[in-house]
Formats: sequence, structure tokens, C-alpha cells
Amino acid sequence: MKGFHMNRFIFWFVPLILFLFSCCSSSSQPHDETYNYAPSTNKPAPSPSIHFSPSYTLFSSEDESVGERKRISARIGSSASTFEDRAHVLMNAARDLQRSTGANVVEVFLELSPLLSGKGYSLGVARFAPDGKGFSGYEQWKWEVQATDIQISQQEIAIAELWWQNRDSFQTRNGTTDEQRLSKFIANKLHISPSQVHLPLTLINWRDYPVAQ
Repeated sequence: MKGFHMNRFIFWFVPLILFLFSCCSSSSQPHDETYNYAPSTNKPAPSPSIHFSPSYTLFSSEDESVGERKRISARIGSSASTFEDRAHVLMNAARDLQRSTGANVVEVFLELSPLLSGKGYSLGVARFAPDGKGFSGYEQWKWEVQATDIQISQQEIAIAELWWQNRDSFQTRNGTTDEQRLSKFIANKLHISPSQVHLPLTLINWRDYPVAQ
């Protein structure tokens, strides 16, 4: 009976000791299934690319304020030649002018040359109202940007400048411009054919540039 009880003790006690030992050993080790750590897939979004637009030259600016709302209009020149570059240089100029003047709204035109400023040959315009209230203070826009990708040659610019420089000298008795005689005059100046004398068309090619408001 004594041997029987001893065998029974060993039968139950040894497995119990082994079980307790395994529990202690496993509790001292990290459990991968418990932590299950995986690197996050939510990586920081890359910084947006910076658009380096061409520089610009300020041709003129004037105060066109209405009531208590300060409004500045300016005209610039730039070597920008694409639709996007022209839009960006106009926006940069508008921001710069607004910061320097504190205006409520700024309007900037991109011109072919100082002489042709305001003559109807602009390559684009940017209107900027930082408070989002437009010209009047009651409108609902912060940006209005339009531009064109039309390419104007130096010859076309020279023709337009000569046209406006000499237009008053070729007026008829009816107060209209003798375009045929003026064209011949310009053709002789530039050593080209009169048929090549034509003024650039830019405004009809303007299109909206999308800007977040």
C-alpha cells in the first residue's frame, strides 16, 4: 500500500511540477501574439512640391479704392511663357503687393511691355482678396486667376509698340486711324511686309486657372 501511495503521489505530483514550471517559463518570455506590433502604414504625406515661377518686374501700380475698401491695381512684366507659370507669377505678385500695401483686394495684370500696359494685350490677371470678400466686401471669392499660354513674338510686340507710338499721327478727318498708311509705316520701320503687320490677340485666349478658395 505504501508503494501504491508513492506511485500515486509521483503520478500526480510530477506532472503538476512540470506544468507549473512551463507556466513560469512562458510568462517570462514576450508573447508575439499579444503585442503583434507592425510598423504603421500611415506614413507622413510628402511635402507638396514648390512651384518656382519666373521673376517679375512691377511696371506700375495705382490706388483704385472704393469707399473704405482699399483696392490696388498693378501691371507687371515677366518672362513666364506657360499657362501655369503665368498664373503663378501673377499670384506671387498679387501676394507681394497685398503684403506691402495692406490692401483689401489686389488686381495684377501681366503685360507684354511697359508701353503696352493697359492697351488690351494682357496675358493674364490675378485678383486677390485675403478676407474672401472680393471687391465689394460682400462677394464670396478669395482668388480670381486667368491666364493664356499664347506665345507673342518680339516682332509682334515691336509692331504693337510702334502702332501705339504713332497712331495719333495717322488719324483721318473723321477721327479714325488710317490703318493702311500706319501699317506701311510700321512695315518700313521693321523691314517687313505690310501684310505682316497685325496686332497680337491675347484676351480671347484667357482661361480660368483653378485656385482653392
